[in-house]
Amino acid sequence: MYLSRVEINKQRIETKRALMSPQIMHASIKACFPKSDGRILWRADTLGHNLYILIAAPIKPDFTDFIRQYGWPASGQTGESGDYGQLLDRITQDSVWRFRLTANPVHTVKGKIYAHVTAAHQRNWLLDRAECNGFVLQGDALDVVRRDTIRFHKGRGTERREVTLARASFEGVLTVRDAALFKNALTQGIGRARAYGCGLLTVARLL
Repeated sequence: MYLSRVEINKQRIETKRALMSPQIMHASIKACFPKSDGRILWRADTLGHNLYILIAAPIKPDFTDFIRQYGWPASGQTGESGDYGQLLDRITQDSVWRFRLTANPVHTVKGKIYAHVTAAHQRNWLLDRAECNGFVLQGDALDVVRRDTIRFHKGRGTERREVTLARASFEGVLTVRDAALFKNALTQGIGRARAYGCGLLTVARLL
């Protein structure tokens, strides 16, 4: 398992188009893994003034074409990949971590799926899912740092339809209660719309 990232040029038209249509970005990311059949999780992350695509996948991505589309190909730019297994080996019961997650909080009413659109409901959505994913949240250290809703089209011809995606980005502190369940959340994601940049949970050791 590898955790990889590559900076993208947010001034390029291609980048702006892909960020507004996760279907396009999803296809471009999949193309970085022509031989992988495992789960690929990704999200767009802002670090300082820079914008990155962060990816967790079973193998290392080949960013060559991706950089040609969305980066600075003339600069000799490359992406970065690290062995995710080293972090997973450090996950133990009662360990405490800072985390970041962009998710698609939804609920079901009479068989129909509806998005949570308020920060309070989105926050409660994550609190409700903590236990089944092997962790507990420190409630006073859980923030919804960004919320947005985007609309894009999926499919072609008669299969073409509009998709509405409500996203919430969370940051906070968690404590691991079940290491196996938590590792599964890190490698398989949390919630829906994982192909569209949601569900990737990342952690850093709390100092």
